[in-house]
Amino acid sequence: MPAIRDAAGARSEYDLSVALLDRFVAGTADVGALAEWGRTHAGEGTPRREEREALLRKWAEG
Repeated sequence: MPAIRDAAGARSEYDLSVALLDRFVAGTADVGALAEWGRTHAGEGTPRREEREALLRKWAEG
């Protein structure tokens, strides 16, 4: 299935999530980075879509 892109051509949140999960399965991403981010930012609530996508892009693309 081709990647879903927004109007600007950026990968969707779904595609970034799948890419990150693929990295976890392959052993090329560190779940500790996500856990640490979660612990540090737990009191802030769920980030807005733009911030979630930026975080996912950072983690998915390594």
